[in-house]
Amino acid sequence: MGIDEIIKRATIELPCAITLDEAEKLIAYIAKQLPANINYKSSYFKSIARGQDGKMSIQDGTVNLEVTISSYKNHATCDTFQFGHSQQDISKFDAIIFQQVPGWDLSEYRPEVRELWGDVRKIVNSLKNKMHLLLLDRYFV
Repeated sequence: MGIDEIIKRATIELPCAITLDEAEKLIAYIAKQLPANINYKSSYFKSIARGQDGKMSIQDGTVNLEVTISSYKNHATCDTFQFGHSQQDISKFDAIIFQQVPGWDLSEYRPEVRELWGDVRKIVNSLKNKMHLLLLDRYFV
């Protein structure tokens, strides 16, 4: 299997673009559903600028979210992923992208890691018609 197959397996498209806050809620939901332990680091870029009309405004820029996930049942099963940026709005995310090792074939990834990718994909796909519920804290935590 080639790089295209690895990218296809390691990338999970989100049903819609989500904000940093919504992504954090999704991470908590994934942790609860697997179950898993998750550590993450987030960062964002904002601009405060004066427009031609003289008014100040704050604009959202690029956000980054790096996640390490390990199975609660088997701590040796772990991997990292990042949220991919939306093409329409770089302040939002539209995909989960697990780390990929250049030059590796799909068979070189441990079976339990590939299974973890699949488990996260199932959880995200189960939210297709419920993604708006990311806004409801009680649904995810």
